[in-house]
Amino acid sequence: MDPAAKVLMTFVPPFPIYPPETAWMREPKTEIPGLILNSPARAGRVAFLPADLDRRFGRDSLPDHGNLLANLVRWAAGGEIPLGIEGAGFLDSHLYRQPGRLILHLVNLTNAGSGPVDEFISVGPLEVRVKLPEDVRTAADR
Repeated sequence: MDPAAKVLMTFVPPFPIYPPETAWMREPKTEIPGLILNSPARAGRVAFLPADLDRRFGRDSLPDHGNLLANLVRWAAGGEIPLGIEGAGFLDSHLYRQPGRLILHLVNLTNAGSGPVDEFISVGPLEVRVKLPEDVRTAADR
């Protein structure tokens, strides 16, 4: 392993959760890497996450896993993410580029996957930030 690489998380092996009186970590600390970050010279940033947090987040929607994944993407991108959306709700977003303009497509997924839709749940208000490319002008610039 590169000496500049940093191990920020280690793996804790599974332990029984039932019965409750036996639910304790048998091995509270290991040396098995769970997250390794590196910034090699003359290269981008590297985040290696051998744990399956992405699958677990997709299955269980655990907020801590989602926050960790989002922060890893922000760190690896070095602040060069062209789109940011903040607000209440669960959204899918796609930013498309055409000559001279950008198109943002938002889909409300707040109620998705929970069976038949019997109620529409509104989202927002939303704050949208878009980093405009050089060839795209705003209405104020025209």
